[in-house]
Amino acid sequence: SSRSAINLTRMAVDDIASVLVAAGRDPDAARRAAELAMGSVGRALTLTPELIEDRDPLIAALEALRGSDPSEVYQQTTALVERTKQGRAGLEDFFQWTMQRIEAALEDDPGVESGPRGVAGTADPYRLLQRAERIRWTRDALDRNANAKLAIRDLLLDLENG
Repeated sequence: SSRSAINLTRMAVDDIASVLVAAGRDPDAARRAAELAMGSVGRALTLTPELIEDRDPLIAALEALRGSDPSEVYQQTTALVERTKQGRAGLEDFFQWTMQRIEAALEDDPGVESGPRGVAGTADPYRLLQRAERIRWTRDALDRNANAKLAIRDLLLDLENG
């Protein structure tokens, strides 16, 4: 029996950007996707400029919820429900952002940028794991046909309270 080794190491941002440019992406858009891809060409290929443009404001708004007034939580709940219905950046993107922040925090890798420009990329991995679990629970509830507005509101209230 023969076995082949597969190298699953992270690719450098410059290498990923080169692949994307060779595939026809604008160099600036390729660089941004490569920065967000956490070393994965496959992930970079899915990060279109439109998706990044839609994703960044969502993540920035959700990250800014801590200590917000209730009207802001309500507004973000409504926006996230609408995004989910429209198939735009939503809970899955927020979950991926959180997982990428966990990875960056555990590796203490300052060269990794996984979020919108201007949003902090590292935090306590334990708190981030709690957040990821809460997001996953909300996604599972939505898959079981839970009331989207209530499930997302509860998630955002949890995030807002720390």
